[in-house]
Amino acid sequence: MKRLVLMITLCFLSVVISPSTAQEKEKKDAKPPKNWGFNIPKGTSVTLKLTPSFMLERSIEVTSQPNGLAVNGSTEWRLLGFPSLYEYRIEGIRLERPERSANKNERQLSIHLESKGDYSWVSLNFREGIGDVNAAFRELSIIGGAKEPEAQSYLNRFYEEYAEQRFKGQLANFQMEKRTEIVRLLHKMSSESQIKTETYKGNAYIAVDLGTYDSIFNTLRMPEASRLARVINERLLGYLKQLQAAIEKNASFYGIKLDLRIPHKSFADDYARPDYDKLQLYVQSALINQFAQAEITSQQLIDSSVVIVNENRVQVPLAEKN
Repeated sequence: MKRLVLMITLCFLSVVISPSTAQEKEKKDAKPPKNWGFNIPKGTSVTLKLTPSFMLERSIEVTSQPNGLAVNGSTEWRLLGFPSLYEYRIEGIRLERPERSANKNERQLSIHLESKGDYSWVSLNFREGIGDVNAAFRELSIIGGAKEPEAQSYLNRFYEEYAEQRFKGQLANFQMEKRTEIVRLLHKMSSESQIKTETYKGNAYIAVDLGTYDSIFNTLRMPEASRLARVINERLLGYLKQLQAAIEKNASFYGIKLDLRIPHKSFADDYARPDYDKLQLYVQSALINQFAQAEITSQQLIDSSVVIVNENRVQVPLAEKN
């Protein structure tokens, strides 16, 4: 009799307890999907939306924040500059412990990208807390090449968003079509271009920060005056004419201001970090129009403008002396 009662009790317990126990055990033993479910295979060609400044870091940290993805701590990564649209291939996918992490159990999904271009490799490191790594990766990149329709469509949307976000105050007087035209021009000038308005000696200027010049000058061969002459002749004179043509006869602005950092160092020291000339150039719109119509020379244009280098006003002979 006792044996019969015991068997009935065991059967009852197996019916009542076993399903939930089995589920708990299954949940406990379940392993997370490989590489957090990342399903874009190695060898896939991708185009990054990130600005070139991020590529300099090589190792790029991606985290989840309440207001969206943060790239190297910034949720404003989209508008820190123009998208690079650099093309890469996925060459490595690895779940690993983050560098310098004190937590032995902490993990990040590292996606290694390689290219034949200037920025030969970068690593996108997705930290824990990102719910869908596939969606996060696609937010930062485009599957395929930079000339394919998806990349061009993204670039057009970016221009419109940039024009909406950056054209404030007096800049908002421009119609959206004109804003977009100016934004496209800024992108051609520099991927780091930023636009705003600035008042100088009581006059309103359209101020364009061009970021950093894309070559490093050798101080052993080119002193400051020669560096300035080279940059103004080869880049800034053309930029002034293009910008003035784009803004046309807008009475809201007295002129155009350009900012540019010019790197230089002695090439005798291969490992030396460059120093920078901080150039600020204020030019009246009326003078730019005269220069564009060949009524004055480039030297007359610069002599009638305000050139400031490292907070000191200077004269710049445009005829280089090597």
